[in-house]
Amino acid sequence: MKPRLFAVSLIVAVLTVGCSGGAETPEPEPEPSESESAAPTVLDPTPVPEITGEPRNGETITARAGTWGPGDVDLGFRWLRDGADILGAVEETYALTNDDVGHELSVRVTGTKPGFDSVAQESEPVGPIRTASLRSTKPTTSGVAVFGERIRVDDLDWGSEDVRFRYQWLRDGVAIADATGRGYLLGLDDVNRRLQVEVTGRLPGFDPAVERSATIGPVGTAGLSATPRPTLDGTPRYYEILTVPDPGWRPRPITLTYQWFQDGTPMPGVTGASYQLRGRDVGHRVKVQVTGTKAGYTTEQQFTRAVGPIKEGRLNPTPRPTVSGTAAVDRDLTAAVNGWGPAPVTFTWQWYRGNTLIKGATAARYRLTVADLGQQMMVRALGTAQFFEARSRDSLVTGPVQPGDLSPTPIPLYSGEAQVGEKITALPREWGPGNVKLAYQWFREKKPISGATTVSYVAVPADVGKRLRVRVTGSRTGFRASSQMSGFTAVIAPGALASGNPTIAGLPVDTQTLTADSGDWGPGKVKLTYDWFRGGLQLDDATESTYTLSADDVGYQIYVRVTGTKKGYATADVTSAPTDPILPRER
Repeated sequence: MKPRLFAVSLIVAVLTVGCSGGAETPEPEPEPSESESAAPTVLDPTPVPEITGEPRNGETITARAGTWGPGDVDLGFRWLRDGADILGAVEETYALTNDDVGHELSVRVTGTKPGFDSVAQESEPVGPIRTASLRSTKPTTSGVAVFGERIRVDDLDWGSEDVRFRYQWLRDGVAIADATGRGYLLGLDDVNRRLQVEVTGRLPGFDPAVERSATIGPVGTAGLSATPRPTLDGTPRYYEILTVPDPGWRPRPITLTYQWFQDGTPMPGVTGASYQLRGRDVGHRVKVQVTGTKAGYTTEQQFTRAVGPIKEGRLNPTPRPTVSGTAAVDRDLTAAVNGWGPAPVTFTWQWYRGNTLIKGATAARYRLTVADLGQQMMVRALGTAQFFEARSRDSLVTGPVQPGDLSPTPIPLYSGEAQVGEKITALPREWGPGNVKLAYQWFREKKPISGATTVSYVAVPADVGKRLRVRVTGSRTGFRASSQMSGFTAVIAPGALASGNPTIAGLPVDTQTLTADSGDWGPGKVKLTYDWFRGGLQLDDATESTYTLSADDVGYQIYVRVTGTKKGYATADVTSAPTDPILPRER
């Protein structure tokens, strides 16, 4: 194909300038006629450009424009694909891409210079553009060439992340059906055989590349995958169960057998996956040998780590101990607990007052004392059994301890005579428990007698015709006060006055005055009245303690009767001895 020449005409305006002499103003220049226009000048030379470089995808080709003239000429470039402009391809060089494969490329060079017509020259096309060759490397693999293991193609770098790979695994050079993944699991058919992998890489615009790995093998027989190491689950205590969980060895299924050891010595007959620890194991260490077998595989044996020394068992302190009884002073609280196993358990007890241990209170039954008043009580149960650690647990606390009730509180009795002036004494009998303080209140019928608060009471005139009783109240620290009423006395009778021995003083002679001496009366102040008698007859109006003798009395004996009265007491009267016969007055 011949190079093509494109001429661009430039229109140059030629201006004619007229001149006039002197300082005259020049006249306007006339418009040039069409016949007077200057012909454009053409650039020369305008060489035909050439393209250098390998016309292959991924390579860069270069436009060689040649030497343009005259002088400096500005050159522009435009690349074309099958004669059509390539968008944005306006540089002197051009990098070939996938879009160019199979097409012809040319370059158009345009020269421009002021005063000259622009000229464009197009090169001969190159192509068609060929595909490129991928940069391939021999694949490598990772993994162990042993039955049951997986081998895998390592990461490949063939020049572009866009390369797409296909894999084919070969056994002794023969393709393995369906073995087209990046990884391959070695099977029984591969044992003692040699393997390779063939990798094919493809990238648009590039020729496919094929590489084979180095030979792998021969593939060996496999041992069991005896990992992880078997473990022992459970608590290393007497009566607990230790278990060997399935270690998960591969490939499945695997037959597992067990042999238990104590301090390195096999335990006869203990060959299960679980074992309940016994008393003989306490203080010793225990481990298990696990053996895995499978047809076609090497037998594997591994020991668990030893556990121990085996501790004593741990009792299960359930349920919580209970406390029954009334939380009151001088009442009993009783502790009890149901079970705790798993073995027969012996219990001991300790009672607490709040958080304070009560010395000596170590029986299941506890009698509350005054010191416990207002406190919340609790008992701690300590359980022991052979080959087990002792365990303890506390009961719930009781409510605050209440005051106790006195007992006995007998019905009081009394002694004495139901008569004014007589002492009546309460007989409270024996109160308990312990030393009980007693208080007294005497009652007249149903009303308490003010101030009558001692064990004895002397009946007073106000009591006449009434019945008396006494209330005895017992009190003791830590106990509720308790009262008991006695029965009633008989109706209180009036008292008996203590009478005096009246005498008469004075001369028994007419006109003399006789005086009565009443003697001592009681109790207390007694009201006395007097009655005088002459010869056995009571004298009217003779009621004073003195009596003046008259002629009527001569020859008679005179005596006096003294009568005592007092409220609440029976009236008493006493007669004095008579005087001598009254003598007449001397003349």
